[in-house]
Amino acid sequence: MYRALAAVTMAAGLLLTATTAYAQTDPGPSRGPGQDIGSAAKGTKRACTGKRCNGLDPVVQGCAGDARTTYWLSTRSGLLERRYSRSCDASWARITGSSPGTGFYVQTCRSNYVSTFQVPRGYDNAYTDMVPGAWNVRVGNVDDHGPC
Repeated sequence: MYRALAAVTMAAGLLLTATTAYAQTDPGPSRGPGQDIGSAAKGTKRACTGKRCNGLDPVVQGCAGDARTTYWLSTRSGLLERRYSRSCDASWARITGSSPGTGFYVQTCRSNYVSTFQVPRGYDNAYTDMVPGAWNVRVGNVDDHGPC
């Protein structure tokens, strides 16, 4: 019980420090409600796998092409998914049906990799940057989190 409470407290603290520094707050002509947004504005494509993908945008890196949802969790803030790319050996969180300002995260359970993001103004779907690996990766938000 204490361990679960500590994990939730830590996750809440991470969400409070999440920023939209990379987000495009102006949806532009092809983005807006119903469209995913992540931190693509900050990245440039380069080949990555595993740890080399940490902190990089899955769409920019081409990792979203073979991605599949390996876990999902319905919360009051939206549907959270853990997405995994086999070719990149990396995972990220995606939230759909959410609202601006909703913070969410992906983290590895046995190491220090974590990526947080907040849904920017004008969007209802978003995704985080990647963390390495497929299993022992958790997704969450202030409402709930998945297992490790």
